[in-house]
Amino acid sequence: MLLKMRVRRPRRLQGVQARVISLLIEMFAGLALALAVVGLYGILSYSMTERRRKIGIRIAMGAANGDIFKMVIGQGLKLVVNWGRDGAHMRLRH
Repeated sequence: MLLKMRVRRPRRLQGVQARVISLLIEMFAGLALALAVVGLYGILSYSMTERRRKIGIRIAMGAANGDIFKMVIGQGLKLVVNWGRDGAHMRLRH
């Protein structure tokens, strides 16, 4: 018969383990955030490349730089909000 023995760890070691695990989680969260930002940049860059002609026509028709900036930022915010909403929805479903 196998004996189950509980290994007692000193409280100091438990605190160190908690800090290490917390640090690892923070590192992975930071990496995930960085990857999300790079992905968003790629999508916006591609989208603006595809819409270059439309942006050029708007500028030629007299649109101010602020209007173009608002259009680009608005599109980025729509992506972020939609992704956040979809992610929260998927998280709550499971």
